[in-house]
Amino acid sequence: MSTKNRFGARIKKLEENTANRKPVLIWIEPDENAEAAARRYLSEHPEDAGREVLCLSWCG
Repeated sequence: MSTKNRFGARIKKLEENTANRKPVLIWIEPDENAEAAARRYLSEHPEDAGREVLCLSWCG
């Protein structure tokens, strides 16, 4: 098996693993920017890389 084929197989396996992961749900303050909060969460939790981050807030 060539390096290219093994590399492609690894990429496919990674895509399969991340495709089946549930999204992360985080609470944010009403005046907090959701996109910035999602980026901050992913930088603080590298194990969740590739997962969708959903931000919930409430009306103040």
